[in-house]
Amino acid sequence: MYSYDNMSSGQIYNWLDQTPVVLLEEVTLPEDDWGGPAPGWLVYIIETEEIIPVHEETLDMIEPEGEKWLAQS
Repeated sequence: MYSYDNMSSGQIYNWLDQTPVVLLEEVTLPEDDWGGPAPGWLVYIIETEEIIPVHEETLDMIEPEGEKWLAQS
């Protein structure tokens, strides 16, 4: 089973097996129709430049551990 224990801000993950996102900060998502509060992340979607909260279990690592995404100015 996949472990989410080593996730940290700046890492790049694949969201819903569709698009790369950068982890910004850990959040707790509010209760919804599928259950109580859930762990999640505020993420930056690289392709659309959106910032949204997502459920932790929808993220899969796509880069070697320890590498960080650096914003280009």
